Amino acid sequence: MYWMKRCMMLTALLGSGLLAYTQVDSTQLALAQDSMVAEMTPVPAEPLQMLNAAQLQRAKWYYSIDEAMRERDQVYKLAIKNQKLTEFPREILLFPNLQVLDLSGNRFKSLPDEIGQLRKLETLNLFNNRLKYLPLSLKELEELKVMYVGRNRLVEVPAWIGGLSKLRKLDVSYNLLTDYEIEKVQELLPRCEITH
Repeated sequence: MYWMKRCMMLTALLGSGLLAYTQVDSTQLALAQDSMVAEMTPVPAEPLQMLNAAQLQRAKWYYSIDEAMRERDQVYKLAIKNQKLTEFPREILLFPNLQVLDLSGNRFKSLPDEIGQLRKLETLNLFNNRLKYLPLSLKELEELKVMYVGRNRLVEVPAWIGGLSKLRKLDVSYNLLTDYEIEKVQELLPRCEITH
């Protein structure tokens, strides 16, 4: 609002000819204009820090995307479960501080590559969907500690999962995985508790 008043005042001065009688040169005028433009440009909000375990435990759960959209930067935990959704709601990608995402009990056959943009995600629950594979972009979730992908239609767990160094719990139960696949996962994630 302040910059608008300054801009209108400067415009009025220019139009009235009063500036001709003042000691304002073109450099000062350009600096004043730059200052006003800088005031108009929104400053990006500081990214919020990840919540620690105690804070995350107390954080509010959001159970609908509409509700969460009203407070996008405050959404740390989102549960859109048992909705029989067949398509991943892309609005979920708009929550930059999301740390826990529960999409269990839907009908997803695949996930979008963009899911890798949820860089702060620590817990991902995809239990009881229809996933046939895990997208490569999940390897971008470097903060991921817990992932539930049980009761899907996975026939393999990709080798890149071994790069998720913080992963401590992985549920792959009730999939179409062979004993060989289970052994491979155990070798890739030796410090991870694996339910199969």
